[in-house]
Amino acid sequence: MGTHKMKLKNMFILLFILGVADSFITYVFPVDFTFQSMSFVPHIAFMAMLLVTYDRKWLDRVLIGGLYGLIYDFFFQSTFPLSFLLFPFFAWLCGFVYEKKEDIFWLSGTFLVSAILLDVLPYIFFRLCGGIQIHAWSWFGHLELATILFQCVTLFALYLGFDLVRSWQKRKSHQTIIHKKKSFRDRLMRK
Repeated sequence: MGTHKMKLKNMFILLFILGVADSFITYVFPVDFTFQSMSFVPHIAFMAMLLVTYDRKWLDRVLIGGLYGLIYDFFFQSTFPLSFLLFPFFAWLCGFVYEKKEDIFWLSGTFLVSAILLDVLPYIFFRLCGGIQIHAWSWFGHLELATILFQCVTLFALYLGFDLVRSWQKRKSHQTIIHKKKSFRDRLMRK
């Protein structure tokens, strides 16, 4: 994990595209709210948001998380203010853990725990309010178990994707430097 920080415009374009991917996956594989069969909730955009913000300053993490939570609530999930409140908290938490541990194991664990809590906290809230009558074990077995497995695969894929992009950017930057040196050398030789 490097400290390369993505530009804000590129970050929000990526997160918007991944939010669309979340919606598309949910459309193709709808969540079974009757809890009769196994289903999962993709949190690809949420995991990516954590991955692109964990190494920023705490205020940046909170503001980016809040803004993206607002966008996610209105464009993809219609759950306002849930994502608006939870995304900044988890972005702050991942950065806090990274600042204290600076270890990929702890960071990955925090990403996965954050994704699990993104489902568990609303379940607890709606269970206490009477909005959900399903027992916790049934909910976990039919929804959260597959979601956790999907999150592990998602996290691995995002790590791989971001590493590929970083290595491509590094190679491109290195080639640009070599090209500049060569053109400078050619200009010197002409004189």
